[in-house]
Amino acid sequence: MDSLGLTRLSMIMMVISVPVNVLLAYGFIFGKLGMPELGGAGNGMAVSLTYTALFFIALFLTLKHPKINKYKIFLKKKESNLHIG
Repeated sequence: MDSLGLTRLSMIMMVISVPVNVLLAYGFIFGKLGMPELGGAGNGMAVSLTYTALFFIALFLTLKHPKINKYKIFLKKKESNLHIG
């Protein structure tokens, strides 16, 4: 996204992910907000969930944003008649 001049989207995603990660980490480390108390492993769980959500947001933007979608990076390529070997 950044190479296509969409740095604002990346920045917004990262700025939103920080408070989400803090809330999830607080919840999982100390057992607050209805989450189980996991201690240090809770921070790993929070980071994992945050980055999984970021992945799906980035995937959605890649599929739907017109500036990125014009490259059709997820389309299956047609079979070629040229074979090596």
